[in-house]
Formats: sequence, C-alpha cells, structure tokens
Amino acid sequence: MKKLTLIIFCFCLFGCSARISGKPPALNLQPKPLALQSVFVDHKTFAPDKKEIIKIQFQPQRAALATVTITDQYGRLVKILMDKKSIPAKLISAQWDGTDQNGKNVSDGVYYYLIDMADGADTFKYNPYAMTYGIKVNGTGWFDQDHKRIQIQMPQAAKVRIRAGIKEGGPLLATPLDWEGFEAGTFYVPWDGKDAFGFFNVTQHPKYELSLQAYSLSDNAIIVKGGVSDLEENLQRIKIFDTTIPADRQTHALHNPAHCHEPKINLDFPADVKRNPSGIVLAGAKLPVKITIDPKDWQYLENTRYEIMIYIDTVFLFEDEAGFSPFTYSLDTSKLNKGEHIITVNLLSYDSHCGIISKKIIVE
Repeated sequence: MKKLTLIIFCFCLFGCSARISGKPPALNLQPKPLALQSVFVDHKTFAPDKKEIIKIQFQPQRAALATVTITDQYGRLVKILMDKKSIPAKLISAQWDGTDQNGKNVSDGVYYYLIDMADGADTFKYNPYAMTYGIKVNGTGWFDQDHKRIQIQMPQAAKVRIRAGIKEGGPLLATPLDWEGFEAGTFYVPWDGKDAFGFFNVTQHPKYELSLQAYSLSDNAIIVKGGVSDLEENLQRIKIFDTTIPADRQTHALHNPAHCHEPKINLDFPADVKRNPSGIVLAGAKLPVKITIDPKDWQYLENTRYEIMIYIDTVFLFEDEAGFSPFTYSLDTSKLNKGEHIITVNLLSYDSHCGIISKKIIVE
C-alpha cells in the first residue's frame, strides 16, 4: 500500500514540474486594426438658417490622424471639418454648421460625411454610401382630409416621392412630394387634395389614387432643410468620391440627381384665340393645343425619350408615343358639351418621370 502511494506522488510532482518549466503561450502583439469602434450623428436633419449645427461623433480603435469631410449628392467636396488631426482612441466630435468652404450656407438637400484615418501602418475610410444607398424602402402614406396634409411613416432615412392621380388609365394630376429626403419617423406633407393647378379636388374622384415610392439614403447621409435655394456655387466643386452604386438598386436611385424630378411643360393656345374677361380660352370647333418642354429639361428628355398623353376632364383622349417638342394637337371640341372643360397633359419620360400641365377652356 505504501509503495503505491509513493508512485502516484512522484507522477504528480513530475507533471506539475513539466507545466511550470514549459514555454509560455505566444502573445499576440499585433496592433488593433485601424477602424471605427462607433460612429453616429446627434440628429440626421438640421436647419442652418436656424443656426443649428450637427455633431458627427466617432471613436477609433486606436490613435490616428483623422480627416472629416462633407460632400454633396454628387460626391463633390463641400467642406473639410477636420484635416489630418491627431486623435486618441476615444470619442471624437466634428461639428458642421451647414456652410461650405467659403462660409456660405449650402442649399437644401442631402449631404454625406466621410471619415479618413491613417497612421504609419494602416489606413481606414468610413463611407458606407455604395453599400446602403438606393435600396427600396416600404414607407406608408395617407391623406388627412381634416388637416389637408399627407402623413408619411418611414422605417429608415429615405428619399420619397408621392403622386396623386386617377387609376385605371387616368392622368397623373399632382406630385405633392418629388424625391425629398426624410429621416426615419412620422412626417406631414402639406397638400390640399387638389390637382397641381387647383382646378378640382382629386381626392373626391371615385378612382382617386395616392402612391408613395421611397429608396434608402446611405448611413452617412445628412439632410439639410433650411439652406439656400441658389445652386450655382455647387458647380465648381471638386469630386472626391465615386457615387456609383450597384445596378440592382431602386431605379430613381441610379439617376443623375440633377434630372431626377418631374419635368416642367407648357400648354399654349394661338395668340389670336378668343378669351373671356378672366383669360380663359373660348374654344371653337377646332382648337390647336401646343405643348412644349421647359428649356432646362428639354435636352435630358430628348436623350431619354418620352410620350405625350392628353386628357379631357380626366378622360383619356390621345397618345403620342414618339414625343417631340414642340408638339401641336388639334382638339376637336364638337363632341364636348358646352361649358367649362379641363385639358390635362402628361409628359411621361421612359425613366418614370412625369410632367403635368392643366388648363381650363370654355366650349361655346
């Protein structure tokens, strides 16, 4: 019995000795990757005209030199907020007051913040634009008759378009919202329920329809509401990042922002046509109707192609699939009842934009 105990003791002593005298595990001496531990803004929408500012806050994994810039929707430089500044591995804040490099207030719209970091061994860029921009968003909207407004609910930050028209082949009559940026939440869009020219209440038509389309803004987007309306100063900016996104994104997200809007069109009658004291045309048996495109939209539409649809009192009358400008249609009023009628023209581009014009005539 004593002999067995001695053997076990010696074995345990040997085992303990082997563990103590062995080499220690290898230590991972590699530095943490140069990346951001967190990044966020204190609010996504702000108004420079109300002296509001926005704080971009981020925390790097380790100390580095940081550059923070603001760009416009074309990826062009608007302002440098931080330029190769040495920062520690703690929460950092960069502020933007809505001005550009020249100290001028920027225009309303969507802007993006970029963060670049570097040290002697590594570089890092924060710009999630290509990954998160242009994805279809299922927002909701409904018309509040009592308050004359459209309530929209957005699950995430997005650009939104709202249209009102007559379904089953009827015309588009109003675009209360034309690709405007909103953050996540509930918002209200003023609309009186009438067509774009105030002739009648669209919402009282038995086939009235309200539609909402939306696509996501990127995670680094900032929405400016309360800037200026003059865009001329933007034209000289230097492009500093590529705004290309995958081809499978929502159609309008792929468009050039300068052209992604409902085009303006005009509807005119001969100068010598008779009019009543209020200026409304008094139509005879035949009435030439001339349709033209606003010069600012003409070149783009000529390149993308479009068709022209004509309606009388929201009822389809005529279509020209190979649209051109100017276009003249001879309206035969002999089958119309005497009295007031509304001519509506829709100019539909092949990339899903629609110009609207309506005018009232009186058939004698």
